[in-house]
Amino acid sequence: MLSLVLVAAVVVQDLDRTWTVPDLSIGPVPEGRLEPFRESFQKYSNVFGVHVFATERVPDDKLRHVASVMAEYLDNDEDGTPDNPLVAAALADRDAYMVMSYDERGIDRIDPEVWHREGFHAGQFQFALETAPGNGEFDATLEEVLHLITAHGWANAYPATWGERRGTEVADCLDRARGGHFVEVPRQYPDDAWFSYDDETCEYQCMVTEYVYWALTSLLGAQQSDERCAEIHEEWRACTPKAIKAQDPWIVELLQRPKYRFPTRLPDGIYAPADGGRAVRGGQNGAIVRSDLGERGPIMLDGLQLFPRRPNLSRMDMIKEAAGSLLVSVAFDSSGKPVEASIVRTCGVPEIDRSILASMYTWRASGDRLASLQADERVSVQLEIMLKAK
Repeated sequence: MLSLVLVAAVVVQDLDRTWTVPDLSIGPVPEGRLEPFRESFQKYSNVFGVHVFATERVPDDKLRHVASVMAEYLDNDEDGTPDNPLVAAALADRDAYMVMSYDERGIDRIDPEVWHREGFHAGQFQFALETAPGNGEFDATLEEVLHLITAHGWANAYPATWGERRGTEVADCLDRARGGHFVEVPRQYPDDAWFSYDDETCEYQCMVTEYVYWALTSLLGAQQSDERCAEIHEEWRACTPKAIKAQDPWIVELLQRPKYRFPTRLPDGIYAPADGGRAVRGGQNGAIVRSDLGERGPIMLDGLQLFPRRPNLSRMDMIKEAAGSLLVSVAFDSSGKPVEASIVRTCGVPEIDRSILASMYTWRASGDRLASLQADERVSVQLEIMLKAK
């Protein structure tokens, strides 16, 4: 008996850009323009165009956790699209990236100039040991991922407000929190400062990045335990939502302006973009939805229901010769009928490819996503069909 298991990833088509709903899948670093990373990194994931690279020693669940937190920050309402497309586009257009090694020694053995020379500059490092460490330890992912997003996303999408230089609105808030404008770390911060980072390698631009991290995560409740407040007191003293609202109403107002669409919920490492579907967890294999094509019920995606049809495969023994899966792309019109289907990645057996491709035109779709389409618009879905004889 043939079992066809489908792993689906929705591609949402907007007028200006196409966004692929992150499935947190892990694979090898793609060839082509990402070639400079292939020598140092063996694992890869992609979140709305942001690259996440990891060395072989980084456990998959740690890499997937970073990708999940990235997705939650960018798609905080988890509807499958970035909450602020301008921010996501700023990151994607700059090929923003996270690079992960197991520990600090792993990073020390990597030469970033290899990819800097090729124009990749918008990056952030993170170690597996500090990623979702457990045992009550703080998860550095909340910090490192947010650093990347604010410094290369919001700062570039809204330079007059979030730009990391003197004179922007966020810089004015920073200067107030530090008790004055300091290009370099002062010998001693004023007594009334509530942000007093003393790392002399952190220049003014870096100070903006750090400040936004403290402000947003405090507002969202990440820093509010008594132990955590005590731990960070020397650097940051507005550690609870109540404290930052009272101490720094200026940055709170800025973070809560509707046009900027900052996150309103703290990421928990569980990205679940498909309403009613299975959650995509940092430590869980798989993608948005899995379904046996033999089931009669629809496959539930975000705003979309897919009604599959089993392909007609005359030679079941050929499954053993296939690569295990193939990737197809199907475009549905507003009526729910497929108007175009193609093989994105072959299974290696042409007869199976042809049979499955032909069956895709018998599929049907329904849902709110189709109802919102204009006459000439389409919703494209990528489907990884995994072949297994049983």
